[in-house]
Amino acid sequence: EDNLSNGQDHFSNFLDLCKCETVQLDEKEREIYSAYFYKLGNIDSYFKLHPEFISALDSENAIEFLTKIENIKNNFSITNSECIESIETVFSFIASHFDEIDKEELKKLPIETIEKIIGSGELKISEEDELLDFVLGLYQEDRKFSVLFEHVLFPNVSEEKLKLFVSEFCVEDINQRVWKS
Repeated sequence: EDNLSNGQDHFSNFLDLCKCETVQLDEKEREIYSAYFYKLGNIDSYFKLHPEFISALDSENAIEFLTKIENIKNNFSITNSECIESIETVFSFIASHFDEIDKEELKKLPIETIEKIIGSGELKISEEDELLDFVLGLYQEDRKFSVLFEHVLFPNVSEEKLKLFVSEFCVEDINQRVWKS
């Protein structure tokens, strides 16, 4: 971005932050400074300027926020506590609001991320059939998703959905955990 806006040198003002004084930022400065922190790899400060990742979290933006946070984490190969804490908060939110989350958006996430969400102790679903339908949909697209069946509680699945699972699932994809489930 252009550091000079309306005759003001934002980068010089940004460097003044090193004086460790309390500073009030307007929206434009917050946006510019967060970009500086991001490019410098100071993710803790980046998150301090983006509290909306958690405070504005809802079922419509949770996947988008999770994707942004994970991209930041991956771009910087970081394991700092604030980034991880933010990701865990969003995981927990998505798991506890699973019925409300857009499943098509959820399907776009990496398998590891989906597994963390549906394997979470926070997972709340109205019925197990919904989870089975979601996992079965992924599995029909790519059999690598068979591991996600480990998180389905088959005793709680309706007979109709169980028959669908049996007709769609390839026995070669079964593992000990799926069998146990």
